[in-house]
Amino acid sequence: RWIPILKKYQVELPLECPFHEKRDIFYPQQAAKFQHRTSQWTCGLCGKSFYSEKHLEAHFDSRHKSNVNT
Repeated sequence: RWIPILKKYQVELPLECPFHEKRDIFYPQQAAKFQHRTSQWTCGLCGKSFYSEKHLEAHFDSRHKSNVNT
């Protein structure tokens, strides 16, 4: 939750830092999620839209398992 604060102030963590977002095993999946409204989520890998984040996560598991870490 503090990553947006670092981005706001343009602070970059070195990749060696254990808190760097790319060291997070869930980073690829989180980076591929886009929330447009409360009930609209889009897959960044294929563009398909969903009404809930839960359904988007199920989509990642079934369609993009090789692209994201689960």
